[in-house]
Amino acid sequence: MIYIEAVLLTSILAIGCFSAISDFRNGIVPNRLILIGLTIGLICHGVLLLLGFAPFYPYWLYNMLIADVIAFAMYWGKLWAAGDAKLFMVLYFLTPPRLFDVGQLTNSIVPFVFIFLPALLWIMVDSVIRLIKKEPHKKQPIVIKKWLIGFLITMIEVTGFHCMITMIFPSLVGNNDLFIFALIMAYAYFCGTSEIMRKWYVIVLHGIMSIVVWITKGWTFGMPDFKGYLVVVAIIAIQRIASMYNYQQIKTSKTMKGMILAAETVIMFQTSRVHSLPTDPSEQLTAKLTEEQADAVRRWESSKKGQENIWIVRKVPFAFMIALGFVAWMIFRLVR
Repeated sequence: MIYIEAVLLTSILAIGCFSAISDFRNGIVPNRLILIGLTIGLICHGVLLLLGFAPFYPYWLYNMLIADVIAFAMYWGKLWAAGDAKLFMVLYFLTPPRLFDVGQLTNSIVPFVFIFLPALLWIMVDSVIRLIKKEPHKKQPIVIKKWLIGFLITMIEVTGFHCMITMIFPSLVGNNDLFIFALIMAYAYFCGTSEIMRKWYVIVLHGIMSIVVWITKGWTFGMPDFKGYLVVVAIIAIQRIASMYNYQQIKTSKTMKGMILAAETVIMFQTSRVHSLPTDPSEQLTAKLTEEQADAVRRWESSKKGQENIWIVRKVPFAFMIALGFVAWMIFRLVR
């Protein structure tokens, strides 16, 4: 048993390291690493089940399914590349079930904490270094009125969502504080980034949800812990500081395959006659440059309307962050 679990943990370290190296060098997580991880996991879990460890699997499976749904949602929402989501799923599949707490769903959320805290720290440190070096950055003025309206709408929707899940799943909310807190934060992010959540009828629906729950509970105030709101404010403030360097100015001649161009850079290409220039201004993962497009951008520099410098979107090395997060999580579980 110990040897099988050691194989699983070693596989997490090895596949995580090789995936991070590949992401740094080539910008991708190879599918063969994912397949190797799945194969090792299937063999090891099969052996553990034969050794009588089936009782440890139900909550491992519940937590993994929830975590995988969240990872897929991050891919669907274009926060992660497909390779990042697949890497997360296979590393979770390689976690030993015996390390999980019975009756808890927090392990579906904890790995994201171990992933995003270092990612946030990396962004902050990198931004401060760039600020000290006085690197060029794009100015993004704050519109206070727009920010306050958006924050108020998000709070109305978060409160309605929290009230509804508290009424429908009271035991789940009472016994899984960390899971519910993370779920609320994820819902708050979704509310703040989705256009449909700004529709008046969606806002009214959330308000009605809160009122209905308050009435059925005898007007008991059912909004989330105020500390959750403070965390939202803190995250927004940190994001604001880090957003100063969401973009990086580079020499046009240094344009490479896999980079994502800023929207204003792509828009400049619309009047150019250079062939194969990128046309996707979304700044999403779908806008990664191909080798042909990168070559076209380099040729564009010497054209009539070309420029020496362009803006690109900064890339967070999430394969590395995912690998680091899982290794740190496993160490945390082992030393507890």
